[in-house]
Amino acid sequence: MIEGITRSKNELIEDFYLVFQPIFKLCPAGSPQIVDYEILLRAANHCFPKDRFQNLMKDDKHNKIFLTWFAEEISELTTHFPQKRFDINIEPQQLFYQSTWDFLTKLSPYSAQLIIEITERVPQHFEYPSKNAILLESSLSKIKSLGYQVALDDVGSGQNSLGEVIKNYQNIDRLKFSTVCFRSVNDQIELDFLKSWIKLSKEYQLDIVVEGIETEEMAARFVDDDYYCLQQGFYWQLPEDVTSLN
Repeated sequence: MIEGITRSKNELIEDFYLVFQPIFKLCPAGSPQIVDYEILLRAANHCFPKDRFQNLMKDDKHNKIFLTWFAEEISELTTHFPQKRFDINIEPQQLFYQSTWDFLTKLSPYSAQLIIEITERVPQHFEYPSKNAILLESSLSKIKSLGYQVALDDVGSGQNSLGEVIKNYQNIDRLKFSTVCFRSVNDQIELDFLKSWIKLSKEYQLDIVVEGIETEEMAARFVDDDYYCLQQGFYWQLPEDVTSLN
């Protein structure tokens, strides 16, 4: 079985493993349905290895080490679970590297099962201020040409701004909105802000996922037809290991 397979790993990634958090579609009549799973990286302490991951993103050589391992994991997942879809996070910094495009090309036979999710973080290294915007625009088109669906993570923050969504919507399939930054403000403010994004997604025929759903009350806000969205969060399921996919 997939969970029993071990591999020799470079010491930089020796304790990395993957967990999975489902994204749910809520139906007015019937049980919630899983539409796909976001793949999340973890290390020995069961947390995201932020500092180590950023070190791997610093150049093409290190990025290749990580993506060579990751490609093997994804290839095995998609082969073992051909009816399931998975969301892969890609940092904008990685889009500068040939190893990322080699990774996406290698996995393109499985593109029908994969959504490439571009995170909101602005690249740390670029030659002039507009380069990251140019990079995003050209990269989304290139990813789509390989057959993948594309999602933008944490819209409204970082480089995934309203302006970038409007400019690139033809190469975007899904928007993801995090509720985390609204936890210190009035619930109605959060709801009004999110409803604006939901309206925008409907205008451009994009899916929208609300992340950070932690209570039944939060989940219930977005079930009606006017403000419908996909949902993800601890209320529905904590990230779990590969055995949760069986």
